[in-house]
Amino acid sequence: MSTQENLPDKNFSPDLIIQALVSSPAPTSIYSGENMIIRFANEGMLTLWGKDSSVIGKPLIEAIPELEGQPFLELLQEVWPSGQTYSVHEAPAKLIKNGIETLDYFDYEYKALIDEDHKTWCILNTALNVTSRREFLQQIRQKEEREHALNEEMAATLEELTSTN
Repeated sequence: MSTQENLPDKNFSPDLIIQALVSSPAPTSIYSGENMIIRFANEGMLTLWGKDSSVIGKPLIEAIPELEGQPFLELLQEVWPSGQTYSVHEAPAKLIKNGIETLDYFDYEYKALIDEDHKTWCILNTALNVTSRREFLQQIRQKEEREHALNEEMAATLEELTSTN
């Protein structure tokens, strides 16, 4: 590795990092403090929530009150002091989009970012709506189950015909 690679790149600033997060197609948000203040949310996350940028700067529960009674806030409040990342696949979430409550499924992660004092300074939340994938796989399973039942029925009918002949 050359010495040049270890030098800070003056063109790679915190502003560029924020710009990259804003441009990312992956829904991404950043929370700080035990009240989970929304410090950043890109367009993907705002769309996922069914909200606009006015939620930035608000506590998560105030910005998205429909999260009350769902596991997300409790999980975040466990990640904050522990510093442990939490990831889950196909988790259901009820959100209100255009005034309509919707149930979608998400793969998401809460990643605690730790400072030099080993304290969480923010939580990075990434999410992916997997509702369509889940529904597609469910349709395939149902089709396979119908085909299996039909095959069993055909085998029983064939056996019955064979025994009568």
